[in-house]
Amino acid sequence: MEKYEFLYHFTKIFLSEAVKETILIENWRETKDYDPRYEEYAKYFLLMKKAYISNAFSDQEMFNKFNESKNRLVNKFNSTFMDIFIKEFMKLGCEEDIAKHLIPEDIFSTDKINRDVLKTFRELEENYQVKQGET
Repeated sequence: MEKYEFLYHFTKIFLSEAVKETILIENWRETKDYDPRYEEYAKYFLLMKKAYISNAFSDQEMFNKFNESKNRLVNKFNSTFMDIFIKEFMKLGCEEDIAKHLIPEDIFSTDKINRDVLKTFRELEENYQVKQGET
């Protein structure tokens, strides 16, 4: 793998999802600051670059490392936001079991972060409030 390919694949496979995750978390918290994770991206890049330069890993092993890191990030994001969404429904008076069923399975993807997850959740929340107000 050439250097430019390493950079391209690192960015396409891992970094794009990591940045998406940070932006969505910042939008949820509405802090509008630069999350410390941005610094972690640089550290992770340097770690992966060191592994790449060492020639200790084949191209496929590097792809696997990128994908494994991305998958951990996506799974953590999905788990964190599922918990957040459940708690938000519970704040509205919904029981936890019902809240879990209100959140559609396809709101989270297993291979990438759904960049529309906050918008989708807000729509679900608004629909729930309207239905709750009707009863």
